[in-house]
Amino acid sequence: MPTVRLNDIPIYYEDTGSGFPITCIHGLGLSHKNWIEQVNRFSRDYRIITYDLRGHGKSGISAKNTTTPRDYLDQLTLDLRALLCHLNVKQTILLGYSMGSLIALNYMYFYPSQVTGAVLSGVYPRVGINPSLWGRLGASHLLNKLGMRGLLEYGAAFTNSRSIRQFKLFLHEARRSSSSEMTYFLTSNLYIDLTQKIKQIKRPVLHVYGTGEKYMMRYRHQLLTIHPYSEVALIPGSNHACPTRAADVFNQLVADHLHRLNPDHTSFSPSFSNSDQNQRHTEQDQHQFT
Repeated sequence: MPTVRLNDIPIYYEDTGSGFPITCIHGLGLSHKNWIEQVNRFSRDYRIITYDLRGHGKSGISAKNTTTPRDYLDQLTLDLRALLCHLNVKQTILLGYSMGSLIALNYMYFYPSQVTGAVLSGVYPRVGINPSLWGRLGASHLLNKLGMRGLLEYGAAFTNSRSIRQFKLFLHEARRSSSSEMTYFLTSNLYIDLTQKIKQIKRPVLHVYGTGEKYMMRYRHQLLTIHPYSEVALIPGSNHACPTRAADVFNQLVADHLHRLNPDHTSFSPSFSNSDQNQRHTEQDQHQFT
């Protein structure tokens, strides 16, 4: 599959299937291979676009002094914009995981007419007062700075895989990630605050969390409060890595959301809001997939 030079960075991507485009954005230390289960499931009916973020997989890394932690999320968003322009994608549905979910939300804010909706796993508008999440981000940053990349790579592969084969694949991909690029993102969390941007997004978003990531539960309540187009689904027993560790349930949630979006139509009017009644209905119903 091809590599294209975007914003002076070679970006690797894969374009599979045909139909309405779904663009998948992976998390930190991973690659486009994070989405193998989704490509296998949905490429029969949709055009699935996966790519490696700068500094990950087969993509290039940022040149020195060309970006900063403060504007890093915007830079990743511009990369996605350039890729979709290159592929002549006028509208798309976004799938995002962890860091990729932040990019997706930022993209929906800046380019609202180009996104029909999204399914986002493990998102947080801003870290805020969350010692557990800060501890995880801080530990990753420290290990990265101390050159103890092996522990980070092993951790990324282990937490995201559900088989030995997946573990070996993800470990191989994690070893491709750039130390400097990881530093940019980890320190960018000091500046990322999507709270006000999310309030202006008028597209339906399904947020997915695993019940095992209790430190993320505060964000589901926040999102339902600030964004009238949001729903939340919980996957019992899953950790942060819902798209891989709980791929079957995650894919069913995506399929149901795609059916509601009905992307074959030229327009979409959301049939739900985040009323208290709907919040209870949504979180309750998602348990039926377990």
